[in-house]
Amino acid sequence: MSIISEKKLHLGELRWECILCKQQQLADPTSPAVVNQWIDQQIVYAKIEPVNMVATLLGAQLEYDKITHKITIRNTSDYLSEFTYLLREKLRDDNSSKIEVFRLHAMKEVDGRDRFYEIDAELISSDNSANIDNG
Repeated sequence: MSIISEKKLHLGELRWECILCKQQQLADPTSPAVVNQWIDQQIVYAKIEPVNMVATLLGAQLEYDKITHKITIRNTSDYLSEFTYLLREKLRDDNSSKIEVFRLHAMKEVDGRDRFYEIDAELISSDNSANIDNG
């Protein structure tokens, strides 16, 4: 029995405008600190869902317990596997925004035709800035 649903995916379900990117660490010219910079950005539309408890427990058994979300995107590039982060901006009730940063762990084709990909992801930051560490 598979824990992954086999139902058809519709384009209307990809409702979140997100940014796929990599992170590069650069030396801060004004201090001895390191500055994180997002590079190689690509806009995609995604379906983002938290994983259910069964998937979390099965993942923990496989020592793969950092997965918090399943993200589905339409394939827009031959280089999807090179991206390591996905950024999503959400609007709060008071019209302020917060940025959620997801670390991408694993990717697989959904329908076998190289159209849609399902990504195992970990929510690592959810605040007003997109600054994270690589811990």
